[in-house]
Amino acid sequence: MLKKTLTIYLPLSVVIVIFLLIFFGDKGLLDLKTMETKKRQLVEKNEALVQSNLSLHQTVVRLKDDLAFIENVARKDLGLIKENEVIVKLEKDPRPGETVSTGEEDDEAMDSGAEDGEAMDKEAEDE
Repeated sequence: MLKKTLTIYLPLSVVIVIFLLIFFGDKGLLDLKTMETKKRQLVEKNEALVQSNLSLHQTVVRLKDDLAFIENVARKDLGLIKENEVIVKLEKDPRPGETVSTGEEDDEAMDSGAEDGEAMDKEAEDE
C-alpha cells in the first residue's frame, strides 16, 4: 500500500514542484513577462530619445549654417534686436476697474507745456 501511494504521489509531487519552479521560480515565466514589459518600455524610451537627438542635431546644423534661423533664435531666446529697432511692449488686458489712458490727455498737457516754454523763451529773449 505504501509503495502504491509512493509510486503515484512521488512523481506527481515532482511534476508539481517542477511546474511551480517553471512559473514562479527565479527566471520563470512571470519574470519573463516583466522583462518583456520592461524591454518594451525601454524600446519606446529609446525611440523617443532618438527623435529628440535628431531634432537637436537638425537645430545644431541650422545654427551653423542658417543666418535667418540664428537671427530668429537671437531675437526669441536672447531678446536681441537690430540697430535702430525699438521694442514696444503693450499690456494685454487692464485689471478690472482700471481705465486705460489713451495718452491724448498727456499729449495735450505736453503741447500746452511746450507752448508755455516757448513763451518763456521769447520773454527771456526780449529782456
